[in-house]
Amino acid sequence: MSLKFLKRFGTQLTLGFFVLLSLLLRISLFSHESEDYQYYLQHWMQFIRSRSWIADIRGDYTNYTPAYSYLLTFMNGLLPNASSLSTIKILSISFDYVGAFLVHEMVRLKHLQGPLPAIAAIVFLFAPTLVLNSAYWGQCDGIYTALLLAAVYWAMRGRHAGAAAFLGLAIAFKLQGVFLLPLFAVLLVRGAMRWQTSFIVPGAFILLSLPAILAGRPAWDTFAVYLAQSKTYEAINMNAPNLSRWFPNTAGALWAQGAILLAVILTGALVLGLGRRPLSLHVGNILALGLLSVILVPFLLPKMHERYFYPADALSIAYAFHFPKRFWVAVVVTLASLFSYFPYLFHSEPVSLKWLAISLGAVILTLLQQLKAASQPSPDSPGHFQLP
Repeated sequence: MSLKFLKRFGTQLTLGFFVLLSLLLRISLFSHESEDYQYYLQHWMQFIRSRSWIADIRGDYTNYTPAYSYLLTFMNGLLPNASSLSTIKILSISFDYVGAFLVHEMVRLKHLQGPLPAIAAIVFLFAPTLVLNSAYWGQCDGIYTALLLAAVYWAMRGRHAGAAAFLGLAIAFKLQGVFLLPLFAVLLVRGAMRWQTSFIVPGAFILLSLPAILAGRPAWDTFAVYLAQSKTYEAINMNAPNLSRWFPNTAGALWAQGAILLAVILTGALVLGLGRRPLSLHVGNILALGLLSVILVPFLLPKMHERYFYPADALSIAYAFHFPKRFWVAVVVTLASLFSYFPYLFHSEPVSLKWLAISLGAVILTLLQQLKAASQPSPDSPGHFQLP
């Protein structure tokens, strides 16, 4: 193999090698059956395989939105002879690679030349929580997170209609898609995004719900699925390293409602504060604001699972390559998220969840300080989008 060939295609070959290695790593974890799979997911797949596709896409056999049922039905048709466990994990793992591509593109907005975008994609593929979530646990957080990454990417490019569409699709898959709403609220307050564009978000949600309704699922049942989900768990905290670690876990509905009100007030104050500041909407600040959004909201809300910091894990990697002096932010976010997985997956708590929450609090303060101190660059500077 000539030196000229290696110089020209070395980055692509290296990326291909690590992509293959990441796939082998995930395959090695396929055999694990989580409690979620045993209690829920395998029964959903059994239902899909015993009924007609019309019944499958209604999705009324799960407590998830119909969008996930569409994908399970599609995967069942694509892989009819695969085991239920493999089908579910292949679906989730596929979106790991979609997420890696989007992180690559985010980093390429700053580093047009060189290997850094490829390195960022490799880091993403080997991030421990991202591997565990899909390949070991069999969860689907990578699906809505990939859509959130697409929303942030299009916002970074100043394409707000596309960003709103991807946000709506993310929310249609999982309610946790709303974690990114503060970013869009700031864009609206600043006038960078037109108010009419915001209607694309519910429009995408409704559009993705229509196949289930046309297949016979009642409209109210389809649109009220998140209301039903909110009543599934009574505990204030589900192993999330967030503010509710200091609440009694059996505090009840009144505490939960108070925590939600506090989250709304603090998030609203953040949106108004940043919306009125002379904050340049260049790609770095939009990425930092997106990361702040997906950390702050689950940090403040009660009844959060540890998995709900998955979008923060993903976005923090792109952030680290945009702000290399703050690479520690990605390290802290990833480790806090990883150790919060231990109580459920491995039945141990090597690091107190309160300490993990404090570390995420430090990250939030760092991001707030960064955005507060951000100066207004020249409109000719790279990545700057002129406000309308």
